[in-house]
Amino acid sequence: MVDSGLPMGERDARPLDVAVTPDGRFAIARVEGSRWLRLIDLQARRVELLDAGGAITDVDLAADGRTALVVVRERSRVLRVPV
Repeated sequence: MVDSGLPMGERDARPLDVAVTPDGRFAIARVEGSRWLRLIDLQARRVELLDAGGAITDVDLAADGRTALVVVRERSRVLRVPV
């Protein structure tokens, strides 16, 4: 898997929260203190990085697995990210 674009200290960081879509195709993950959301295509073995604009404090998937809810507490934001 490719994780290019991450700062050096985050490349080997282990995710704190991971959720997998009901169909098993995608996973979303966050690392403690990181602003980067990882959207992982489990079939293609690719990682897409999304900048949340601040440290992500929580991640969850909608029941249908089509939307991730990303909490950035320091900015009082909840982002809706299509999966």
